[in-house]
Amino acid sequence: MNISLLVILIIPYFLLITFFVCGWFKIPAVVPDLLDETPEVSIIVPVKDEEKNLNNQVQDILKQNYPQEKIEVVFVNDHSIDSTSTVLTEISAQYKNIKHISLPEGITGKKMGILNGIEASSGKLIITTDGDCRFPQNWINSMVVYYLRFPMHLLIGPVLLKPKKGFLNNFLELEFLSLIASGAGASGINMPILCNGANLGADRELFFKGNEIYKSSIASGDDIFLMLELKKKKIPAIFIKNTDAAVETENTSNLKEFVQQRSRWTFKSRFYRDMHLITVALIVLLTNIFLLTGLFYSLFHAQFFIDFLIVYALKCIVDFILLFNVAKYFNRKYLLRYFLIHQLLYIFYISIIGIIGHFSQNKWKNGIFVK
Repeated sequence: MNISLLVILIIPYFLLITFFVCGWFKIPAVVPDLLDETPEVSIIVPVKDEEKNLNNQVQDILKQNYPQEKIEVVFVNDHSIDSTSTVLTEISAQYKNIKHISLPEGITGKKMGILNGIEASSGKLIITTDGDCRFPQNWINSMVVYYLRFPMHLLIGPVLLKPKKGFLNNFLELEFLSLIASGAGASGINMPILCNGANLGADRELFFKGNEIYKSSIASGDDIFLMLELKKKKIPAIFIKNTDAAVETENTSNLKEFVQQRSRWTFKSRFYRDMHLITVALIVLLTNIFLLTGLFYSLFHAQFFIDFLIVYALKCIVDFILLFNVAKYFNRKYLLRYFLIHQLLYIFYISIIGIIGHFSQNKWKNGIFVK
């Protein structure tokens, strides 16, 4: 192994992230203004054992700068074993625009929760989210602004982790932000590869255009598989480039939970058929495996270490440009203090997760991930 080989191997990754940077700047930033239209909005929230989060989430919705009579919230209880059902009954009795349903016996999983929630809703604009998310006051308003300008697009809303103290939490927050950055940049060059069901919107018609995903035996994948199904049907996606549209979700509570979550995401990737997504995944995985190999090789060949550092620096530079711009936009620049250690650990993490994730058995809370 030599410097020339490593440089050749890093070129596809360097170009890929450069395209993402260009894509980020190409995304139109639509500033919310007084709305000429206020379409009915249905917010679909699949929940499983979320009793401690529901009241805070409802208060966030009640504080939205959007007409409450145009907001409908449908909570879908996925066989919770805590007091979620009781809390939802109390909430729906108190607020007429909030209701809840429960998945029938034998039916489980977030994807079926989304489907049942949409069928029980009436709004023109459908927004999906998770039971542990918190919303800024202009969240719905910001989504509607993009919906009115891009009515037949999948709306990819930004999702951020709730800030927590500690090195691990900051590392995980930065890692999550890198996914948001990549997904945003990819959508900006019309090759969407990532989205998050914690903040996803579309015209009601589009959700039913993607209804093939609900017939799949894969219990999860309400977000990525919907995006890919719509992409096959030439329906574009756009990232919502607005800080007021960003929802915050809970960080994983520990390293074990984080590894399980990322392994689950990797396991799900075996079902992807989109060439953009497959190509990006392969470039990222192979680049990090090559760098990991080069790092170990340099330990036994000291003269190679400087060459390795040069190639590694190229990766860090292009990654930093993307992350800096996205972190600055979402007021997360403080995370960049962990950038260098993140880059080093990322080589190990993505290489290991990328391999073991394809062979692990995964679950979604109490439901089997793959039936």
